[in-house]
Amino acid sequence: MAKKYGAIPIDPTTDAVQFLRSVTSNRGADAVLEVVGNNSALNLAISLVRTSGVVSSCGVHNHEITIPGDTAYGKGFRMQFGRCNARAMFGESLELLNKISRETPELIDGFVQKKVKLEDAVEYYKLFDQRKVGKVIFDLA
Repeated sequence: MAKKYGAIPIDPTTDAVQFLRSVTSNRGADAVLEVVGNNSALNLAISLVRTSGVVSSCGVHNHEITIPGDTAYGKGFRMQFGRCNARAMFGESLELLNKISRETPELIDGFVQKKVKLEDAVEYYKLFDQRKVGKVIFDLA
């Protein structure tokens, strides 16, 4: 799917850091977005970013975050935390989503792997954290 949208797909069973280094002449990514909100995702983002690069996190972290000092010093990367102001962007995003789903519904359908009942949310958050499922939407009906 990543390739279909112009991105470079990375097999989740491969070493993402090694892969990225191989396609960036051992430099790493200029910028990495962390949108999941857990320490393993944040640590991966830090591992992927190049020296003096930027890690931007809008994931909701509800646990203490620790970053090894030698990693932070050695990379000299910039870190930005903040929330994605979803409410401010909701109307515009919904309009765009509706337009895309009318014109090319296969683009939307390809992103959703599971549609489950809201009462199954805890189970599916665990599966997502274990990388056993990707994008899940909850059926509120």
